[in-house]
Amino acid sequence: RVIASGQGQHRPANTLDELQAALSACARIRSPDPAWSGSVLTVKFILTATGHLVGPPHVTYAKLGGSSEVHKAFRTAALAAIDTCFPLSITGGLGGAIADRIIFLTVAGSGPGEIRIPLNQR
Repeated sequence: RVIASGQGQHRPANTLDELQAALSACARIRSPDPAWSGSVLTVKFILTATGHLVGPPHVTYAKLGGSSEVHKAFRTAALAAIDTCFPLSITGGLGGAIADRIIFLTVAGSGPGEIRIPLNQR
């Protein structure tokens, strides 16, 4: 079982599928508010070869429902969930493959996170 270091990881992620599983496990809002249903926040970030963030994640997309208070609460909860993911425990092989590449992580008002790593980088 591979999950992010902030969540008691058992072994380092070694593949993109394992990276997806680790990020999906940790970037999940633990106590979603029903008002957040349908809300989505996507961030982009870069990792080092050792799984540390290079600077803070940047919000690239937000689909937010409800009032401005609901928007703020969802954004705060989503970013807090993402913060629990880092540093990620990854193998040297995976670290070499993803280091300095942009990764996109989407957090939904309910459900697991989803990642995308564009392949046409470098």
